[in-house]
Amino acid sequence: MINLELKERQRQLNVVRKLVPEVPKLATEVTKLHKTKEDVIREVNELSALLENPEQHPKRRDLEGEDPDQDALTAKIQVLEERLNNKKEALLEKELVYEEVSNLAEKLRTQALDGRKTTLEINEKINEYRARTNDLARKLYAAVSEVSMLQSKYLKLQQEKEEKEEIVNQATHNLE
Repeated sequence: MINLELKERQRQLNVVRKLVPEVPKLATEVTKLHKTKEDVIREVNELSALLENPEQHPKRRDLEGEDPDQDALTAKIQVLEERLNNKKEALLEKELVYEEVSNLAEKLRTQALDGRKTTLEINEKINEYRARTNDLARKLYAAVSEVSMLQSKYLKLQQEKEEKEEIVNQATHNLE
C-alpha cells in the first residue's frame, strides 16, 4: 500500500515538474490580466463620473427655444384636454356604431343559420320528391312494357281468332 501511495506521489510530482516551465508564462499572463482589470476599472469610473455629471457628457447640447410661461402651459393643457375630449366622444360614437354593426351581423348570422336549416329541409324534400318521381317513372316504364306485351298478345290472339273464324267459315261453307 505504501508503494502504491509512493508511486502516486511520484506521478503527481512528475506532473508538477512538467508544469513548472509554464509558471513564468502564467505569471506574465496574470500581471497582464491585473493591468487589464485596472484599466477597465478606471474606464468604468470615468464613465460613471460622466453619467453622474451630465454637464461633462460629450454628446450634451443645449436645446434651442424658450420655456413657455405658466399661462401658455395652462392654455396648451386646455387645448390638449379639449382634443382629448373630442377624441373620447369620437371613440364613443365609433363604439356605438360598432355595437350596432355587431348586433346586425349577429342577426344576419342567425338568419343565415335559419336559412341553412330551411335550405336543408327543402333539399331533403327535393330528394324525397326525386326518389318518388324515379319510383313512379320505373313503375310507368314497367306498366308501358306490360301494356306493350299485352298489346302484342292481343294482336296475336286477334290474328288467331281471325284464323279460327276463317277455319269456321271454311268449315261452314264446306258443310253447306
